[in-house]
Amino acid sequence: MKIDIYAHVCPEKYKIEGIQTLWDLETRFRIMDHYDDYMQVITVIGGPIEAVAKGPDAVELAKITNDEAAELVSKYPDRFLGAAANLPLDDTEAALRELDRAINELKLKGILIHTPLYFLSEGVRPPAGGSH
Repeated sequence: MKIDIYAHVCPEKYKIEGIQTLWDLETRFRIMDHYDDYMQVITVIGGPIEAVAKGPDAVELAKITNDEAAELVSKYPDRFLGAAANLPLDDTEAALRELDRAINELKLKGILIHTPLYFLSEGVRPPAGGSH
């Protein structure tokens, strides 16, 4: 079996311009059909939750993305082996609660932790010794 462990998706109701296979699953599945015994572990596209939302909004956004991922895995178990959860990492307690829900209730397989982002144009620099 071939498993793509970092396959991005965008639920169709949130579709964006650009790469059609992010949201058009029929097109994605036609491509996948070219490869024998091929499955994906999906991640909902976007940057870190805490980069676009804070506090209760970040918690709610994490729940929405995780619910969407779980729905896709449930609907297409022959295509998606699992999904990685998004967590609101700026709130440790909320992140732990969502981790528990994502793994135990939604049956997601792991979590997605983004590499730190540095917004040099905003004057934010990497830690000492880092480069940009």
